[in-house]
Amino acid sequence: MVTESSRTAPPAATAQPAADAVWIEVGRIGRPHGVQGAVHLQLFHPNSELWLEPPQLRAHLPGKPAFFLTIEDLRPTGRDLIARFVGVGDRAGAVALTHVTVSVDQRVLPATGEDEIYLHELVGAKVFSSEDQSHIGVITSILQTNVDILVIALHGGGEALVPVNAEAIVSLGREPGKVVIANIDDWKST
Repeated sequence: MVTESSRTAPPAATAQPAADAVWIEVGRIGRPHGVQGAVHLQLFHPNSELWLEPPQLRAHLPGKPAFFLTIEDLRPTGRDLIARFVGVGDRAGAVALTHVTVSVDQRVLPATGEDEIYLHELVGAKVFSSEDQSHIGVITSILQTNVDILVIALHGGGEALVPVNAEAIVSLGREPGKVVIANIDDWKST
């Protein structure tokens, strides 16, 4: 039987990363797969070249201390990947990892092309209206779901949840960061 204390206990410690690491969330650990410690790894971008040589992962549950995982084995299956981690050798260990979010040090992310950008680079960017070019807010975070969503704190209060798609986004820019949004009134939260 799995107890609450075993659910939150991290696996054996692995090497600690650099203290100045900036962690970018890349997915979540899903349900166990089998009885030998494997889990479904639900990645936001499972086809990324990042997974050809998997990096160390920072893992955490809200309200719990972060811990680090090293991938021992990784293979595709359907929409997810099946992962085995060093120090996790049975189903109880896999159950303890269910719902844990995983992040990577941004320095291990593959380089972007000239016309590409990672969404996390947009946090803090100024947002402008495509209608009149007025400054309407600032991107405060990214919600990564089936559709990536920009969370924008609007001047004058409130927020807008804007999907990252061609209908909503006119242009994205790197630092100093400028994003142009079409029809901002369509995306405001109530």
